Amino acid sequence: MTALAALAPVWVTARAAGVAALLCASLAISAGLLMAMKPPALRRRRLELRTAHEALALATFAFIAVHALALLLDPVLAPGLAGILVPFGAAYERLGTALGQLAAAGMLVLGLTFYVRRRVGGERWRRAHRAVPAFWLLAVGHAILTGTDARAWWLLVSLAAPVLSAVALLVVRYDSDSAYARASP
Repeated sequence: MTALAALAPVWVTARAAGVAALLCASLAISAGLLMAMKPPALRRRRLELRTAHEALALATFAFIAVHALALLLDPVLAPGLAGILVPFGAAYERLGTALGQLAAAGMLVLGLTFYVRRRVGGERWRRAHRAVPAFWLLAVGHAILTGTDARAWWLLVSLAAPVLSAVALLVVRYDSDSAYARASP
């Protein structure tokens, strides 16, 4: 086995986990936005939507962890712990990597606050949770800017539907919030 072939499992795992994390995060964002928007067609499916949202968020966290661990074990990249955890601490594609680090930290911290929302207070938790899409957008930037497949056609095609759907829901959600705010006295 060549040295390059020996690296393949780590490299493929890092790539696959990163793509899976972004796909799950995009679907989780969409499910969360649909819950917040409360469309009449989904009112009877609120419990299923909430379950899907939570499962997708937890899957995102698991894939982020696998992505980070695989990158940490990559002997070519050799980022060290600081290169994985500290924004702008990586030598490789510093900006794109920092976007991913900030995205992961923000999504993990804000996502996991769901489990302490009663202690934090429902309204305070909801306000904080509304920032999750901003961290998701950082993850999209990370995917587009960083990695050997960042601009590969297959990656862009596989991400297009879930990412564009989440973006469209974000626009509708925040446009309706703006319209509501303008109409309020």
